Amino acid sequence: MLLVSTMAFAQPGPPTEGQKKERMEKIKAAKVAFITQQLELTPEEAEKFWPVYNQWDADKKSLREKNKLEKKPNMLTDKEAEQLILNQLAMEEDLVKLNKDYYFKLKEIISPNRILKLHRAEKQFRKRLLKRLNAQKKRRSGGKFKKGNGAGQPMHPPGERGQGF
Repeated sequence: MLLVSTMAFAQPGPPTEGQKKERMEKIKAAKVAFITQQLELTPEEAEKFWPVYNQWDADKKSLREKNKLEKKPNMLTDKEAEQLILNQLAMEEDLVKLNKDYYFKLKEIISPNRILKLHRAEKQFRKRLLKRLNAQKKRRSGGKFKKGNGAGQPMHPPGERGQGF
């Protein structure tokens, strides 16, 4: 079980580079723990799985960075907008190829059924993380919370109260 401290997210003022790095490391550690638990990875599987998964994640990030929008959409000429759309479509094709390649790499480590569980676990993790970050943002801005909304509570995998991060 890994608990992520809300203190790392609730620092006054804009976060420093060190705080951002620490926050990202905590999120990554929580993600590793969550996915490992959801997939029920053995230590041997985890040793093989995480290097492949981390490389896949880095490759996806690299693809998205190449197509990062530098200007606001309303500041683009039609020609720039068209090129952006074509680049986006090409990136999506590359992403499909990348996902296919990594599916076959992951299939050597875990079953196709567990790969489906991986996709579900990633979505669950993102959803819970965004919910927690939005709650903390609202709390910092002076918003009121109803009792039982989960703010400040550890995130739990479905059916596993008391465990999670």
